[in-house]
Amino acid sequence: MEKKLIFAGAETEPQNSGHLEGALQSAEHAVIKINNLNMSYEGRKKKRYINFAYLMYPFYKRSQNL
Repeated sequence: MEKKLIFAGAETEPQNSGHLEGALQSAEHAVIKINNLNMSYEGRKKKRYINFAYLMYPFYKRSQNL
């Protein structure tokens, strides 16, 4: 079974030319952070789980302030 994770972004930089561009950049930033964490666990025998809620909290908090 294939598992998918969907990232949603929010406009974070006022200098971006459009809301979609900023949202894509913030989602991309989250993916890069997760990839970096996954790479740091590579080679270990025990499987580690990442707390996605911790990584996504800044995006959630911004969405509540709209």
